[in-house]
Amino acid sequence: MASTSIFQHIKRIPSQLWILGIAGALLNISAAMIFTISGPFMKDVLKQSSIIIGSLEGIVELASWSTCLVSGILSDYLRNRKTFMILGYITVILSRPLLALATNVYIFLLGRSLDRIGRGLQATPREALVADISPSELRGTFFGLRHSLGMVGSIMGAFLVFYVLKISQYNYRLIFWISSIPALLAVLFLILYVREVKQPENKSVRISLNPKEALALGKRYWSFIMVSVFFMLCRSSEVFITLRALECGMAKELVPFIMVICNLSELAISYPIGKLSDYIGRPICIGIAILLLSLANFLISIAGREEIIFLAALLWGIQRGIGHSIFLPWIADIALLPLRATAYGAFYLISGIALFLSNLIAGIIIYHTSYEVLYTGYCFLGIFPLASLIFFCKKEDWGVLRRG
Repeated sequence: MASTSIFQHIKRIPSQLWILGIAGALLNISAAMIFTISGPFMKDVLKQSSIIIGSLEGIVELASWSTCLVSGILSDYLRNRKTFMILGYITVILSRPLLALATNVYIFLLGRSLDRIGRGLQATPREALVADISPSELRGTFFGLRHSLGMVGSIMGAFLVFYVLKISQYNYRLIFWISSIPALLAVLFLILYVREVKQPENKSVRISLNPKEALALGKRYWSFIMVSVFFMLCRSSEVFITLRALECGMAKELVPFIMVICNLSELAISYPIGKLSDYIGRPICIGIAILLLSLANFLISIAGREEIIFLAALLWGIQRGIGHSIFLPWIADIALLPLRATAYGAFYLISGIALFLSNLIAGIIIYHTSYEVLYTGYCFLGIFPLASLIFFCKKEDWGVLRRG
C-alpha cells in the first residue's frame, strides 16, 4: 500500500519539473566546480590578496542579485520564462573560456561576472516557472523536489573537483574547461524539453519595466520579506564555520567534511520539508528552521571538539534546506500571478543584501572580539525572526493548506 501511494504521488509530479530539476542539477555541477576553485585560483595562479579576492566575490554577487530583479521584471513584462532561462544558461557557458584563459584578475573578474549574471538571469524565471506548473496544494513538494535535485548536482560537482584536482595535479584551468560540459548539457535540456507555460493576461495589474513596480507586490509580500530578512541576518557564510573549526584545532584535512555534511543534510531535508509545508503551512516550517539555526549558532559558539562542529554543520544544513524549500513556495502563495518573477527577483536581491551585511558585520565582530561573541550574538538574534513570524505573518499564512 505504501509503495502504491508513493508511486501515485510521483505520477502527480509533471515531467516538466523533473526536466527543470535535471537541468538545474547539471548547472549546479558546473557552478560547484567554479565556486570550489575560484578562490585558490586567484590566490595561487593570479597571485591576488585575500582583500582583492573578497572584494571581487562581493562585486560578482552584487551583479547576480541585481540581475535577479531585472530578469524577473522582464519575465513578467514579456510573460516569458524559458527564453530568459536559456539566455542565462548561455551566459554561464560563455564565462567558462574566459575563466580558463584568464591571465590577469580583470579577465577573471569578467568571467566570474558573466557566470553570476547568467545565474541571476535564469534564477527568477526558473522559480516562477516552477510556481506556474505547481498546484497550490503541492507547491512545497514541487519546490522541495527541485531544490533536492539541484543539491545533488552541487554535491556531485564538489566531488568531481576533488577527483580532477587529484589526477591533474591541481590543473585549475582544466577544471574551468570541464565545467562547461554540464552547463552545455543543461541548456540542451532546456531548449529541447522545457515548454513555456502560457501566462494569462491580467489587465487589473499594470506591469512595466520600472523597478519601482516591485512596490505593487502588496503588504502581505513585504511582510513576508521582513521575516526573510531577519532570518538571513541571523546567519553568515559557511566560511566562518570552517574558520571556527580550524581555531578549535580541527585538522585541515577534516575541514572539507563540514561542507559535505551541510550539503548532504540540506539535500536530505529539502523534499520532505517541502512536502510537509503543504500540510502544516510555511510559517511553522520556518519557525523550526529558526530554532535549528539558533541551536547551530549556540553549538558553534561553545565548540571545543570536532563532534560539536560536525553536529552544528548538520543542523546548519537542515535549516538552510528548510529555508530554500519553504521561502520559494511561500512567495508563490502570496505574490500576484502576473508579478511572480518580479517577486522572486526582489526576494533574491534583498536576501543577498541582508547576507552581505551579515557577513560584513561578522567579519568586523571577529576582528575586534571572537567567534564566541559572534555566534552567541547570532543565537540570541533568533528571537527577531521568530517575533517577525508572529507580528508580520497574516492569518492566511498560518492556515494549514488544503490537502490535494
